[in-house]
Order: sequence, then C-alpha cells, then structure tokens
Amino acid sequence: MESSALEINKNSLTEILNDHSIDAIIAIDTAYNVIAWNKTAALIYGVSKLHAVGKSVFQLIPSLKQDEETYNAINKALSG
Repeated sequence: MESSALEINKNSLTEILNDHSIDAIIAIDTAYNVIAWNKTAALIYGVSKLHAVGKSVFQLIPSLKQDEETYNAINKALSG
C-alpha cells in the first residue's frame, strides 16, 4: 500500500474514532483557531464542525477565556 494511501486511511480512522467519542474533542492551533471539532462538541456547543473549524475557540466557547485556570492551562499546553 502506498504511503499516501496509508496516511488517508490513518486520518479516516482518527476522524471516525473522534466522531464516535462520547466526549467533546476539540483541537486548536497556536493562534487558538479550531482545527478539529467532533460530533459531540457540535452537540454540546450547538455549533457544527463546518462552522467551528477556522474560528477562534474563545469566540465559540467564551467561558474558556473567562475561567483563568482553564485559560492558563490552554496557554501552557500550547507553549509545550
């Protein structure tokens, strides 16, 4: 199997697993923009994946920035 085909299958499996999780799974980049948003996140926050990806996580979930402990944890995780 070609390397690119393996990568596509791996990405598809990851997406399937994320979308079948009972937990909200949200991934952000270093600019706080959403790069992954699963079905449970869509149910909890009322925002579809289509509308969430590319937007600031703080725009979508304002309470994250209001909670100092959570905000600091996000920053620490992004800084490595």
